[in-house]
Amino acid sequence: MLVYIANFVSITILFMIAEHFNKMRSVRICSFLYAWLQLSLIAALRWGVGYDYNQYFNTFYEISGLHTWAELAARREEIGFVLFNKGMTLLTNNVILYLFVYYGILYGLLLVYIYRYAEVKWSSLFLYIALDYFAVSLCFMRQSMAMVIGLFAIEMIKRRKPLCCILLTFLAAAFHSSALILLVALAFSYLDFTNRKLQIGAVISAIVIYAGCDFILKYALVGPFEKYKGYLDSFFMTKNHVFSVYFQLLIWILLLIMHKQWLAQDEENKRLLPVMCLGAFLALMTTRHYIIERMSLYLTVYNIRIGAQLLNLFQKDRFQSRMAVIGTLAIGFGAFIFLLRADRYGITPYQFNQGYFQTLLKEMFG
Repeated sequence: MLVYIANFVSITILFMIAEHFNKMRSVRICSFLYAWLQLSLIAALRWGVGYDYNQYFNTFYEISGLHTWAELAARREEIGFVLFNKGMTLLTNNVILYLFVYYGILYGLLLVYIYRYAEVKWSSLFLYIALDYFAVSLCFMRQSMAMVIGLFAIEMIKRRKPLCCILLTFLAAAFHSSALILLVALAFSYLDFTNRKLQIGAVISAIVIYAGCDFILKYALVGPFEKYKGYLDSFFMTKNHVFSVYFQLLIWILLLIMHKQWLAQDEENKRLLPVMCLGAFLALMTTRHYIIERMSLYLTVYNIRIGAQLLNLFQKDRFQSRMAVIGTLAIGFGAFIFLLRADRYGITPYQFNQGYFQTLLKEMFG
């Protein structure tokens, strides 16, 4: 647990210092490079950390033995992930190097997104770790890559670039098919939630879907989602992590209270209001059936940006800004410790992959 706490605290402090010297581009770039290296190494050097670690460990070596397109296409994993694994097996047979490259790309994309778009950069990375998304990445490798790509897709929704959003969604789906929920999010972005009839219809639909959740899931998992039917009876996927939803809903409640200021901050946010409503509903649905988290994550992860935008609203008043920062730190660290102790994704205790690391050093330096 100390590894995760040290990681969280050091990155938060460094990013806050870099934010203070935001006019010095070199300081900011160095802080991002440090965060990228530290996150990538923690993910790459682990051993047996994360419930799905052994699955991905075995997958890497299983794919190395496949030599035809038919064999690769027959894998249960999405084709983008399979091809990435096959490409890496041609370069190395060391799992640490494979994981470092994979997570280097994943966290690299995340940090590029934060660097390019986040209003308050330290808070976005802070929330990514505090709200358990870093823990998710140590368990759900495929979905975490799809989620980060999905952040860019949501950005394209906001910027009224539907074609780019669709292309990015299919790229994300090449790593995890559940990313196709982003196409639903794109459709929702065209809805006018100020329409009273639409609001009433949305509420009625939400109640019906919430009540009939089990029945709908049983018959709705078809096509690319057919393979997830087995998860409906899985102990891991039927655990009710209600407490995790509360931290997500807190941000949406703040957004609801401050939505007028949020929309005034950037008119393009109007496209995302119905998308965020969909995300809040899916987050609530995870209390009915945990497998829905597979879809809700693509929208709840955008909270790392929403949190930064809400924090930015207080920047003009020095006292309010300080109180907002203190509140964010207090709630964020509280959520981080609470979720870390709950260990929803099997990431504690942290274990170091000493054997493969020593092998890698011998290969590199003789």
